[in-house]
Amino acid sequence: MERTNLFIQTTAELFQDAPEPAREEILVLEHIIVRRERQTFTRLEKSGVVLFTVRTYMQPLTELGIEEVRALKSQILGWEEEIRVYKGWGIWGESVVGYCDERMGMERLEVKVEA
Repeated sequence: MERTNLFIQTTAELFQDAPEPAREEILVLEHIIVRRERQTFTRLEKSGVVLFTVRTYMQPLTELGIEEVRALKSQILGWEEEIRVYKGWGIWGESVVGYCDERMGMERLEVKVEA
């Protein structure tokens, strides 16, 4: 069995067990990190023990491809209010959605220029 999880971070710290506290300094887009986790549960054949593993992938927001940006925006806008609060939307939400909109707008302009 496996599941995935997504967080937006404003630091590159790998271990975070709670949402980030509000920041006083200005948020810089280049410092926003998209953190994805792949969590797996595997039953070992001989012992029957269940092994839980977590693989963490961290990537700067500004390095995401256009399809990843589109999927990220769709996913975070689909979160219910309680999840948004838990994941720190109040810290990074407007900045990340604005960045996604800007990137998707740039893509539309590039397609029109090439046509």
